[in-house]
Amino acid sequence: MPVTVYCRACGTMMRVPPVRLREGRKKFCSRACIVAARRARSLADHLAAHSVRSGEHLLWTGRPNASTGYGDFTWQGKRSSAHRAAWETANGKAVPSDLCGLHTCDIRHCIEPTHLFLGTKGDNNRDRTRKGRSAKGDRSGPRTHPERFMRGETHWKARPKVADVRTIRRRVAEGPVSLAALGREYGVNSATIGKVVQYKIWRSVE
Repeated sequence: MPVTVYCRACGTMMRVPPVRLREGRKKFCSRACIVAARRARSLADHLAAHSVRSGEHLLWTGRPNASTGYGDFTWQGKRSSAHRAAWETANGKAVPSDLCGLHTCDIRHCIEPTHLFLGTKGDNNRDRTRKGRSAKGDRSGPRTHPERFMRGETHWKARPKVADVRTIRRRVAEGPVSLAALGREYGVNSATIGKVVQYKIWRSVE
């Protein structure tokens, strides 16, 4: 009489003859699950080879991402985050594309599965703020790395230019002129011209 077993990869229920169980067969419901299990096992080995236990933490010893500080590696031709891969390996499923991998321990290179949980980008932002890791004030990006932020005329999309701003304000001050006409002349809309005249933008230009 067939017995009930469950696929080791996806958990699908199967009815199989006892003889197959005695032979060690029918552990998976499909070829796809067999391949997925092999990949997961190999990925688990890769994570284990590039991590070290430190108390309750499992710390990634491979290369970190230079900009984020999270563990980073290439797997099957694709870039992967170590903590996301650790969560996927432990839970047997992929992290949904609209969710982030968050840490309870707040250690970016920790890949201990019990320290990881999923959340939205909003959850991630709130968690960062609650833990005091938000980059604001003197720690904000424009202050710590001003060379990465293009301001004023240095931004390639900046319109109108500084000289044009002075000309626009002078022409409006000298007499009636259509903001729409000025917008067409300088390649922007009339609302932008209005903001220039009212010093809502380009306030630093006299």
